[in-house]
Amino acid sequence: MVATCRCALRLLLVSWAILCASSLPVLADCGRTSVRIVGTLEEQVSACQALDEVLGYFRANDSTSAPELTVNFQPAVFVRAGGSAISTNALLPVCGSYRATTHEIQILGSAAGHTTRRPWGLDWGAAMAFSVLEHEIIHAVIAQIMGDQYEKLPHAWHEALAYAVQIDLMPNQLREDVLARYPAEEGFSNTLQINELVYGLDPDRFSVAAYRTYTRGDKAEFLRTAMGFEFEMLDMSLLP
Repeated sequence: MVATCRCALRLLLVSWAILCASSLPVLADCGRTSVRIVGTLEEQVSACQALDEVLGYFRANDSTSAPELTVNFQPAVFVRAGGSAISTNALLPVCGSYRATTHEIQILGSAAGHTTRRPWGLDWGAAMAFSVLEHEIIHAVIAQIMGDQYEKLPHAWHEALAYAVQIDLMPNQLREDVLARYPAEEGFSNTLQINELVYGLDPDRFSVAAYRTYTRGDKAEFLRTAMGFEFEMLDMSLLP
C-alpha cells in the first residue's frame, strides 16, 4: 500500500513538473524565439546588438521583419564558387555568408584572429567585423521581408541592397574610410548596371556605387521599389 502511494505521488510530481515546464516562457537568444546564436558570450552580445541595429533601421524605413535566424561564429568561412574557372566545387574564403534556405549566417569568430580578407583594402578590426556581421543580417532581414520572392531577386541586387544598407549603418569614421577608397564614384547611372558582371569585376567599388545610388534619393522608397522588382533588372544567370 505504501509503495503504491509512493508511485502515485511520484507520478503526480512528474506530471506537475511537466505542466509547469510547458507554461514557462521559451528561452531564446537576443530575446527572440526565432533567433539562435552559436559563439562565445562576447560574440552573442555582438550578434544581438547587430540584429537590433539592423531591425531598427528597417523599421525606421517603414519595413518590418522578425527573421528566423541562426548565427554561427566559425574560425573560417568558405563559399562554393559555382562560376570558378578551376572547378565548380572550388571553395573561396570569405568573411561571412548567409544561406536563405537554412536561415543561417556563418561568420568569422573572434578566435579566427586577423583574417587575410581585407574588405575595401582596410584592416580587419572590431568595427569592420561588426559591419560585416550586419551585412549578413541585412540579407536575412530582406529575405524575411520578401519571402518566396527573395530567391527571384538577381544575386547582384542582393549584394547591392545589403552593401547599401551596411555602409549606411557604419560608424562615421569607417564609412568615410570606405568611401575614400573610391572618391570619384557617384553611383550607377541606371539600374541595369547592377548586374553580376559589374559586381564580379570589383565588389568593393560596386558596393560604394550601390551606396551612392541608394542615398541619392528616398532610401525607403528605393528599398521598396527594389524588393518589388519595379526597377529595370538584369539577371545574367538567365542569359543564354
